[in-house]
Amino acid sequence: MTDATNNTIAPPDLLAILDECRRGLTDAPLTFAQVLGRVRHAGFALTGMLLALPFLQPIPLGPFSIVAGFAFVVLGAQMLRGRATPWLPPRVLHKELQGKVWLGLFAFLGRLVRVVRRIARPRWAPLVRSTAAQRLTGVLFIINGLLLAAPLVFVPFGNVMPAVAIVLVCMADLEQDGLVAMLAWLWTASVVVLLLVVAGGLALLLHG
Repeated sequence: MTDATNNTIAPPDLLAILDECRRGLTDAPLTFAQVLGRVRHAGFALTGMLLALPFLQPIPLGPFSIVAGFAFVVLGAQMLRGRATPWLPPRVLHKELQGKVWLGLFAFLGRLVRVVRRIARPRWAPLVRSTAAQRLTGVLFIINGLLLAAPLVFVPFGNVMPAVAIVLVCMADLEQDGLVAMLAWLWTASVVVLLLVVAGGLALLLHG
Protein backbone atom coordinates (compact mmCIF):
# COMPACT_ATOMS: atom_id res chain seq x y z
CA MET A 1 0.00 0.00 0.00
CA THR A 2 1.36 3.45 -0.92
CA ASP A 3 0.88 6.61 1.12
CA ALA A 4 0.00 9.35 -1.34
CA THR A 5 1.22 12.10 0.98
CA ASN A 6 4.83 10.95 1.29
CA ASN A 7 5.09 8.45 -1.56
CA THR A 8 6.06 5.61 0.78
CA ILE A 9 5.08 1.98 0.96
CA ALA A 10 3.59 0.85 4.26
CA PRO A 11 5.18 -2.32 5.62
CA PRO A 12 2.85 -5.31 5.74
CA ASP A 13 2.41 -7.44 8.83
CA LEU A 14 3.77 -10.44 6.95
CA LEU A 15 3.47 -12.97 9.75
CA ALA A 16 -0.19 -12.07 10.18
CA ILE A 17 -0.72 -12.45 6.43
CA LEU A 18 0.97 -15.88 6.39
CA ASP A 19 -1.02 -17.01 9.42
CA GLU A 20 -4.22 -15.83 7.73
CA CYS A 21 -3.26 -17.78 4.61
CA ARG A 22 -2.69 -20.92 6.66
CA ARG A 23 -5.97 -20.57 8.54
CA GLY A 24 -7.88 -20.09 5.31
CA LEU A 25 -6.48 -23.22 3.66
CA THR A 26 -8.64 -26.20 2.83
CA ASP A 27 -7.93 -29.34 0.84
CA ALA A 28 -8.96 -27.44 -2.28
CA PRO A 29 -6.13 -26.48 -4.69
CA LEU A 30 -4.70 -22.95 -4.60
CA THR A 31 -2.95 -21.13 -7.45
CA PHE A 32 0.20 -19.00 -7.34
CA ALA A 33 -1.92 -16.02 -8.43
CA GLN A 34 -4.13 -16.38 -5.35
CA VAL A 35 -1.11 -16.65 -3.06
CA LEU A 36 0.64 -13.62 -4.54
CA GLY A 37 -2.57 -11.67 -4.09
CA ARG A 38 -2.55 -12.51 -0.39
CA VAL A 39 1.08 -11.66 0.39
CA ARG A 40 0.77 -8.39 -1.57
CA HIS A 41 4.01 -6.45 -2.27
CA ALA A 42 6.06 -8.85 -0.10
CA GLY A 43 5.84 -11.28 -3.02
CA PHE A 44 9.07 -9.95 -4.54
CA ALA A 45 11.06 -10.35 -1.32
CA LEU A 46 9.69 -13.81 -0.54
CA THR A 47 10.27 -15.03 -4.11
CA GLY A 48 13.78 -13.58 -4.14
CA MET A 49 14.74 -15.11 -0.82
CA LEU A 50 13.42 -18.55 -1.77
CA LEU A 51 15.38 -18.43 -5.05
CA ALA A 52 18.58 -17.26 -3.34
CA LEU A 53 18.65 -19.66 -0.39
CA PRO A 54 19.99 -22.68 -2.38
CA PHE A 55 23.08 -20.66 -3.30
CA LEU A 56 24.13 -19.92 0.30
CA GLN A 57 26.49 -22.89 0.24
CA PRO A 58 29.79 -23.49 -1.60
CA ILE A 59 28.65 -26.25 -4.00
CA PRO A 60 28.05 -24.89 -7.55
CA LEU A 61 24.57 -25.60 -8.86
CA GLY A 62 25.47 -25.54 -12.54
CA PRO A 63 22.74 -24.53 -15.00
CA PHE A 64 20.34 -23.73 -12.14
CA SER A 65 22.47 -20.68 -11.30
CA ILE A 66 21.95 -19.38 -14.83
CA VAL A 67 18.18 -19.93 -14.66
CA ALA A 68 17.94 -18.34 -11.20
CA GLY A 69 20.19 -15.46 -12.25
CA PHE A 70 17.98 -14.52 -15.17
CA ALA A 71 14.90 -14.96 -12.97
CA PHE A 72 16.35 -12.26 -10.69
CA VAL A 73 16.95 -10.04 -13.72
CA VAL A 74 13.29 -10.44 -14.75
CA LEU A 75 12.08 -9.74 -11.19
CA GLY A 76 14.33 -6.68 -10.96
CA ALA A 77 13.03 -5.32 -14.26
CA GLN A 78 9.47 -5.67 -12.97
CA MET A 79 10.38 -3.76 -9.80
CA LEU A 80 11.92 -1.01 -11.92
CA ARG A 81 8.62 -0.71 -13.76
CA GLY A 82 6.82 -0.29 -10.43
CA ARG A 83 4.89 -3.55 -10.31
CA ALA A 84 3.39 -4.30 -6.90
CA THR A 85 3.57 -8.09 -7.27
CA PRO A 86 5.80 -10.36 -9.37
CA TRP A 87 4.66 -11.27 -12.86
CA LEU A 88 4.87 -14.98 -13.62
CA PRO A 89 4.14 -16.82 -16.88
CA PRO A 90 0.43 -17.77 -17.07
CA ARG A 91 1.27 -21.47 -16.92
CA VAL A 92 3.05 -20.90 -13.59
CA LEU A 93 0.63 -18.25 -12.29
CA HIS A 94 -2.38 -20.51 -12.66
CA LYS A 95 -0.65 -23.69 -11.55
CA GLU A 96 -2.66 -25.32 -8.76
CA LEU A 97 -1.10 -27.03 -5.74
CA GLN A 98 -2.98 -28.94 -3.08
CA GLY A 99 -3.75 -27.21 0.21
CA LYS A 100 -1.36 -29.43 2.19
CA VAL A 101 1.53 -28.35 -0.07
CA TRP A 102 0.77 -24.68 0.55
CA LEU A 103 0.37 -25.39 4.26
CA GLY A 104 3.95 -26.70 4.43
CA LEU A 105 5.24 -23.78 2.35
CA PHE A 106 3.49 -21.16 4.48
CA ALA A 107 4.86 -22.83 7.62
CA PHE A 108 8.38 -22.68 6.16
CA LEU A 109 7.97 -19.03 5.15
CA GLY A 110 6.70 -18.20 8.63
CA ARG A 111 9.82 -19.74 10.19
CA LEU A 112 11.97 -17.87 7.68
CA VAL A 113 10.37 -14.52 8.53
CA ARG A 114 10.86 -15.18 12.26
CA VAL A 115 14.59 -15.81 11.63
CA VAL A 116 14.79 -12.58 9.62
CA ARG A 117 13.20 -10.64 12.49
CA ARG A 118 16.03 -11.68 14.79
CA ILE A 119 18.39 -9.63 12.61
CA ALA A 120 16.34 -6.97 10.86
CA ARG A 121 13.86 -4.45 12.24
CA PRO A 122 12.14 -1.28 10.97
CA ARG A 123 14.68 1.60 10.85
CA TRP A 124 16.04 4.17 8.39
CA ALA A 125 12.64 4.04 6.69
CA PRO A 126 13.33 6.37 3.71
CA LEU A 127 15.94 3.91 2.40
CA VAL A 128 13.34 1.18 1.88
CA ARG A 129 9.81 2.57 1.92
CA SER A 130 9.91 5.06 -0.94
CA THR A 131 8.98 4.03 -4.46
CA ALA A 132 12.46 5.14 -5.57
CA ALA A 133 13.99 2.74 -3.05
CA GLN A 134 11.86 -0.09 -4.42
CA ARG A 135 13.20 0.63 -7.90
CA LEU A 136 16.76 0.67 -6.56
CA THR A 137 16.05 -2.76 -5.10
CA GLY A 138 15.15 -3.81 -8.62
CA VAL A 139 18.54 -2.57 -9.84
CA LEU A 140 20.24 -4.61 -7.11
CA PHE A 141 18.28 -7.70 -8.19
CA ILE A 142 19.45 -7.18 -11.78
CA ILE A 143 23.13 -6.68 -10.89
CA ASN A 144 23.30 -9.70 -8.64
CA GLY A 145 21.19 -11.79 -11.01
CA LEU A 146 23.75 -11.15 -13.75
CA LEU A 147 26.58 -12.02 -11.36
CA LEU A 148 24.80 -15.22 -10.38
CA ALA A 149 24.28 -16.21 -14.02
CA ALA A 150 27.89 -15.43 -14.97
CA PRO A 151 30.34 -18.37 -15.11
CA LEU A 152 32.45 -17.25 -12.13
CA VAL A 153 34.37 -20.54 -11.92
CA PHE A 154 37.60 -18.64 -11.21
CA VAL A 155 36.20 -17.03 -8.05
CA PRO A 156 35.71 -19.08 -4.86
CA PHE A 157 32.12 -18.82 -3.61
CA GLY A 158 31.21 -17.05 -6.84
CA ASN A 159 27.52 -17.88 -6.47
CA VAL A 160 27.41 -17.29 -2.73
CA MET A 161 28.40 -13.62 -2.95
CA PRO A 162 25.48 -12.37 -5.11
CA ALA A 163 23.08 -14.63 -3.20
CA VAL A 164 24.08 -12.96 0.08
CA ALA A 165 23.29 -9.54 -1.39
CA ILE A 166 19.87 -10.70 -2.58
CA VAL A 167 19.02 -12.25 0.79
CA LEU A 168 20.08 -9.04 2.54
CA VAL A 169 17.94 -6.80 0.37
CA CYS A 170 14.98 -9.18 0.71
CA MET A 171 15.39 -9.07 4.49
CA ALA A 172 15.46 -5.28 4.30
CA ASP A 173 12.27 -5.23 2.22
CA LEU A 174 10.43 -7.71 4.44
CA GLU A 175 11.21 -5.82 7.64
CA GLN A 176 11.58 -2.30 6.19
CA ASP A 177 15.17 -2.09 7.45
CA GLY A 178 17.14 0.68 5.75
CA LEU A 179 20.38 -0.29 7.49
CA VAL A 180 20.27 -3.82 6.04
CA ALA A 181 19.41 -2.35 2.63
CA MET A 182 22.54 -0.18 2.87
CA LEU A 183 24.59 -3.27 3.79
CA ALA A 184 23.21 -5.04 0.71
CA TRP A 185 24.41 -2.20 -1.53
CA LEU A 186 27.83 -2.04 0.14
CA TRP A 187 28.17 -5.81 -0.21
CA THR A 188 27.21 -5.65 -3.90
CA ALA A 189 29.70 -2.84 -4.58
CA SER A 190 32.44 -4.82 -2.82
CA VAL A 191 31.67 -7.93 -4.87
CA VAL A 192 31.77 -5.98 -8.15
CA VAL A 193 35.11 -4.39 -7.21
CA LEU A 194 36.52 -7.78 -6.20
CA LEU A 195 35.46 -9.37 -9.47
CA LEU A 196 36.95 -6.51 -11.48
CA VAL A 197 40.26 -6.89 -9.62
CA VAL A 198 40.29 -10.68 -10.14
CA ALA A 199 39.38 -10.32 -13.81
CA GLY A 200 42.10 -7.70 -14.28
CA GLY A 201 44.67 -9.93 -12.61
CA LEU A 202 43.72 -12.85 -14.81
CA ALA A 203 43.94 -10.66 -17.91
CA LEU A 204 47.48 -9.58 -16.94
CA LEU A 205 48.52 -13.20 -16.36
CA LEU A 206 47.13 -14.32 -19.71
CA HIS A 207 48.68 -11.49 -21.70
CA GLY A 208 51.81 -11.01 -19.63
